[in-house]
Formats: sequence, C-alpha cells, structure tokens
Amino acid sequence: MSPEEREVLRRLATSKKKIFVVIRRKTVFFSCMKGLTKPEHAGLVAFIPEQNRGTISDHIRKCFDLVVFYDQSRNQFYDVDSYEDVRIPDKDAFGDQLVEVVGDKSKIELLLTEESANREVARLGERLGVKCVSPADVHRIQNKDLMIDAVKKSGIPTARSIPICLSSAFSTHQLLSQIEERIGSYPVFIRPTSMADCNGTATIESQEEMRRWLDENRGKKQVCLIEEYLSGREWVAVVCLLNDGTFEPLLVRFLEFGWSNVLHIDTGHPLLLRMDTFDNAQHELPNIETFVSRVVAALRPPRPHIFTIQGFQRKERSEDYVFVECSYRPAGNRINSVCHKVCGVCQETALFMSHMDPTYRPVVNKSAPNNEIYLWYPCQKGVLEEYTPLPKENVSSEITVKWLKPLGSLLSKAKLMSHQMVYLTVKNDDPDKLLEEARWIADNWMPKLKPIVT
Repeated sequence: MSPEEREVLRRLATSKKKIFVVIRRKTVFFSCMKGLTKPEHAGLVAFIPEQNRGTISDHIRKCFDLVVFYDQSRNQFYDVDSYEDVRIPDKDAFGDQLVEVVGDKSKIELLLTEESANREVARLGERLGVKCVSPADVHRIQNKDLMIDAVKKSGIPTARSIPICLSSAFSTHQLLSQIEERIGSYPVFIRPTSMADCNGTATIESQEEMRRWLDENRGKKQVCLIEEYLSGREWVAVVCLLNDGTFEPLLVRFLEFGWSNVLHIDTGHPLLLRMDTFDNAQHELPNIETFVSRVVAALRPPRPHIFTIQGFQRKERSEDYVFVECSYRPAGNRINSVCHKVCGVCQETALFMSHMDPTYRPVVNKSAPNNEIYLWYPCQKGVLEEYTPLPKENVSSEITVKWLKPLGSLLSKAKLMSHQMVYLTVKNDDPDKLLEEARWIADNWMPKLKPIVT
C-alpha cells in the first residue's frame, strides 16, 4: 500500500468498529450494489487487480472507503487443474500491512466473493488470525464430491457418479466395469470436483471414447466425477443466508426444458434463459424453495452469505429435482442487474449488508412475472467482421443487444460458459408472445463470422 492508502486505512481503523475486506482475483469487479447503505460502524476495503481501475463505475467506487490495486501478472490461475492451486501472491503483503495498520485484528473480516479465490482468501484469513470462513469450511462446501456425499446422506437425489483421482494409479478395465455397473450406459458426463464455469468438463459418448479420455488425462493433478448424463432442465437458485438461521430466496434462473450449460457449449446453440422470483417461477419449477431448503440444511454453509444451488428438473413442470452443485458466492455479474429488476434486491448488496448488519433481511418485491428473456450466444470459430443486424421479421418484441467482442476479433469455439460473444434481451408484456419470439430468434438468428483462413 502507498503512504496515502495506509493513512486512509489508519483513519478507518480509528473511526470504525469493523473493516470488511474483499480480495479479488478476477479482472471484473462488482457491477450493481444498488441499495447499499453502509452502517456507520462499518468500513469497506477492496484489494483488486489493476485492470479494474478504468472500469469501475463512480457508484461502485463510492461504495468502498478504500480500493487498493495490485499487479495481477503474478497470479496463478489459467494453468491450474484445481482451484486449490490458485494463487494470489500479492495478497500476503497486503494482508500483513492490513493487520499492521489496523492493529486490532478483531476489527478485520475477510469476505469471500468469487469461487476461484475463496480458498486463497480463507488461507490468508487463517494465517493472519482474522475473521473469515475457514479453509476447512471452504473445502467442504466447494468440493463437488464432498457436497454430493452430504446431500446424498440427507436423501436428496443426485446423479449416479464415480469419483476418480487422475494422479493416482487406477485400472482402466476396472473403472470401465464400475461405470457399467453404477451408471449403466453412455453418454456420461465428466467434471472436475474443484473447478467451475464448465472448466475441464467433457461429455463421453462411448466406452471407447471413455478409454481414450482416461489415457489422455492420466497423471493430471485433478479429481473428477464421472456421472450419469442428466437431461431435462438446468436451473440455478440464488438465496441470501441470514444470521438467524433462515434464508431469503432471491432469484431462479432456468433454461428451456431439454437444455443445459454443457449442451450449449458443445453445440454452440444460443442459450435461452428466464430469470424470476421463486414465487413467479412456481408454474415451471413447483415448490423449488422446498428443495433448496433441504439442500441448505444438508450442506450447512457458513452464514451469512449469498449461496447459489444448481440442479436439474428431470420432468417438465414437476418436483423431480436433482442436485448438481452449489457455489458460495453471487451467481455472476450478468445476473446482478436482472436480480435487482425482478426482486428488488441486488445479490452483491445483499452479500455485503448481511455481513455488515446482523439484523439485515433483504425485502423481495412481490412483482409481476419478468417480461424479459435472455439469449446468450457462445463464441464460435471465425472473425467478427461486422455486428450482424438484429432480426425484424416474425418479431414484435423489443430487442436490445450487448456485443462482448470488438470488431475484428479472432474467435475460437467456446470452452467455458464465460466465453460468450453477444447477449440479447427480448422484452414483451405478453408472456406467450415473448416465449414464442425468443424461441424463434434462438432458432433463426446467429452472428455471422468470416471463416479463418489458415
């Protein structure tokens, strides 16, 4: 920290009872934080990559008492096979200075806000002796094999699965036999137990393809789940865990029946998403709150916080739900503005307020169903030479577009959910017309790319 930053921190230490600290790895900062009202006793500090400096809005910047930027070039992230191995080296010197300047460790609390950095921040909190979720709790609620074991013990349905440690010796023949016995048939789905964003996932169509995948990945420092391939509707539920042992349901994001994030990446087909309050989603996802409540009770995540639960609905408009995974963080920047629109609560604001004010409870608006549907288009191989005009025929709905790549971009086929090239928002007050036209756009409009000449 610079002398000026240390002085700001020193003044916070003398004027505030608590200082809440956010340490980020990502080069994308918070995007909403509407309705944040810091209590007089609380200070808010952020330690974030330098790349965020020019992108933070004035509103977001004013929410923090101090923002310290660091050079993220030493971070270790892109070449890891497990989030256990993510490193933010500069956090240590920052943490030491934080404790030195504040003096009273009981005033400091580190907050966890992104999945890839949670383990690093928890380790720092433990080393410094300041308040933070423990590394053991982070491990328990972020490792997919452990969370699945916990929900299974509570009788909650999950996909049939087999864990495999790729760095340990294993018999391919025995493993193939186990897949046949426990899962039954192909395709199967593979995902690392300690990654996110579809990172490292694979859909395997046959035993021979499974054999090749094992040969190619043997020795990798990674634990994976080999699972039955779920079909139906993928959904994500966002709740705010509260100090009193309850939670407030905020938002449900759900796909078209028959679609999943993985299928979206594999096929390149646009993803059609609906987002709404739990109450307004009842017609499509009946009693989803009851299922979420069972998951929260089984996993016992540390409180307070924002908690997201991902699952599948195996039969349309039924209560036939299957748990997939959970995340101890907000559900992503793209959802923030929509969350505030449909329920009146920003999930980022709820995260901070639940920690700063022990009596906080977000107030969810009882509103009409969301009159928007969202289309996400994954990157495809080619050159983005022009922004393809939006469709006009067969569409009466209002459409807004957000291009995520500049003209001239040389694109590769998406491998992660974050690899998107354009978002469309389709708006219509007639719910039947809205769904009909959003489906038509998804089936008939695609950004045009120029082939890459090699």
